Amino acid sequence: MNRIEDCISFVIGKAAQQVSRRARESLEPYGVRPTQYALLRVLSEADGQTGAILGMRLAIDSATMTGVADRLAAAGLIDRRPDPQDRRLQRLFLTKRGARAPGGAG
Repeated sequence: MNRIEDCISFVIGKAAQQVSRRARESLEPYGVRPTQYALLRVLSEADGQTGAILGMRLAIDSATMTGVADRLAAAGLIDRRPDPQDRRLQRLFLTKRGARAPGGAG
C-alpha cells in the first residue's frame, strides 16, 4: 500500500492549502478575503452583473454569493441596484472605494 504522502490527491490538497493561506495573508492588510477579491475582480471586468451570474462564474452557491455581497456592501465596496428591466434582480456595481480595493479596476 502506498503512503498517503505519495498520493497525488493528498499532495494537491496540501498545495491548495498553502495557496489559500498565502492569498489570505496577502489580502489581510486590505480587509478583503480571497472570494471577495474574486468578486471585485470580476466586477472590474464587467460591472453590473447579477449575483447569479457572478456565482456561476466563480463556482459558488447562491447563499455564499449573498453573504460575500452582503459583506462587500457593508464595507462600502459594492452597491446593489435593481435591474431596470426586472426589479426582482439585483445588479452589483463597484463603488469608487471598491474600484480602488484589491481586485477593483484600479
